[in-house]
Amino acid sequence: MLELTTEAQICCKEALIENKETKIENKGNEIERIKQDIRMFELYTRELNDIEKEIIKARYFNKSKNSFRDISKKVNYAKSYVARIHDSAIKELAYFIFGEDAIYL
Repeated sequence: MLELTTEAQICCKEALIENKETKIENKGNEIERIKQDIRMFELYTRELNDIEKEIIKARYFNKSKNSFRDISKKVNYAKSYVARIHDSAIKELAYFIFGEDAIYL
């Protein structure tokens, strides 16, 4: 059986530690990107009314994407009306994000 020298064992442990530190750093970067996305969402949605915000959050910010039927039950509006509100809010967000380049306004 091959025995590693003490120096080789130390090198292996240092490599493992470095790998774990890199993973932690990557997670930190990912968390920062998520926080930035949330700040941008909050900034862009300031101009939306409460029902538009609620529909967008229910549709995109849950673990599973809610259907318009599910959202309509939560907000007590007809499914077709929820879909229209959603589409209007998405158009507004596109305009806030992309400005005049948002084609479908």
